Amino acid sequence: MRALTIRQKTISASKESGSGIKYDASSVQSLLLHALETGLADETICTKMRPLTQNSSVADEDLIEAMSLAMSMETERSHKFGLSSKTKSVKVSTVEEGVDARVKKDQELLATLKAVQADLATVIIIIIIIIIIIIKTIFKEEVHVT
Repeated sequence: MRALTIRQKTISASKESGSGIKYDASSVQSLLLHALETGLADETICTKMRPLTQNSSVADEDLIEAMSLAMSMETERSHKFGLSSKTKSVKVSTVEEGVDARVKKDQELLATLKAVQADLATVIIIIIIIIIIIIKTIFKEEVHVT
């Protein structure tokens, strides 16, 4: 999840005007997939993820779903054969929950920001109308606000 977030931030930063460095979205996606594949410690999970990491047009949802499925299958297999790795599965679960909560919080903040921007636009329009009324009153013109 962190890799997906970093990829998105890299692409966004690259698109900003004034940014000295420009990255192609496909290059960033390729680097993300390579980092994901080489960063997996468990070879079984890596093998299950390899077809997706070699497809540069894979959707984020497919990556997340495949990773979750591979991890749960490997955890189940480990428990079945007595190779318990409870610490790893708890740690991974905690990281995923933290990232999901952060993404949800970011989405809520974005929605709030958009609402504030809309309210600010309304206030600006009202201020402009008041200024027009004041100016017309000073010059004793008839005021018509539509």
